[in-house]
Amino acid sequence: MTDKERYEAAMEENHRLREELKNWKEAFNALVIDGKEQQEDYRKISELYIKEQQKNGELEQINQNLTNRMIKMEVALQLREERGEDND
Repeated sequence: MTDKERYEAAMEENHRLREELKNWKEAFNALVIDGKEQQEDYRKISELYIKEQQKNGELEQINQNLTNRMIKMEVALQLREERGEDND
């Protein structure tokens, strides 16, 4: 193989390696972008979950308040009945 042929072969190998590196860089960048998108999706899901938990807590508190009121009303009605009071 002559020096010129070795040079041309080396240049072809250099070009091939540059293309391969470019492909790897593109693949890596796609993974980074995908990872960032997944991280953003996870953050949004976490925020929605927290909001849902807050709503559930608020609804549970409302439910407890209504239950307490109903119990008080039932006790008041029982006391009236025991006293013989008419609630009409």
